[in-house]
Amino acid sequence: MPKVYTHALGCKISYCDNREAEELLCARGWTLTKNAKEADLFLLTACTVTQKADADLRKLARQLKKQNPGADLWIYGCWANVAEKHEPFPEPALVIKGKAELEEAIAKLSCDTPKETSLERNRLFV
Repeated sequence: MPKVYTHALGCKISYCDNREAEELLCARGWTLTKNAKEADLFLLTACTVTQKADADLRKLARQLKKQNPGADLWIYGCWANVAEKHEPFPEPALVIKGKAELEEAIAKLSCDTPKETSLERNRLFV
């Protein structure tokens, strides 16, 4: 099973979006990991409200890619939605704007058919 390392930075919405992304990935056969060295994919869900959030995102991306240069890097969340307004990202990354693009990207990487997920039920408690 492929493994994904996820991390949310910034506001509460980023944490909710990150959880939603985790559920979508798990439904397609991915396993969550907190060990960067064993990840096949890094998914960073980031806020763009402050310069600190932007700096934290870049720093974390550099650290993760240094630990595991072979893993893919995806940037998701509100930072991705306004990525063109930011300084170009130093690491090669797929910038994902919105849930539809996320689902499409996951489908391209996943060979499993989607499993049922409790996504809708969890969103009620956010």
